[in-house]
Amino acid sequence: MLINYVFPSYSNILLGKQHSFIILWSPILMIVSFIICYFLIKKITIKPILFGTIIGFWFIRVVIQIV
Repeated sequence: MLINYVFPSYSNILLGKQHSFIILWSPILMIVSFIICYFLIKKITIKPILFGTIIGFWFIRVVIQIV
């Protein structure tokens, strides 16, 4: 599986437990998405917060489908 190569130490925790994955990585993905959107827009407004949240939720959904 892809997760064994990307996160070998977390593979035992994450395999078969999608809720653990969401709880573990949701805050990290939201912060990274916000930072990316902030640098694209260059202001702290509602846009980077909204786009960062949408991108973060989309990324979590895609990764869960892959796992």
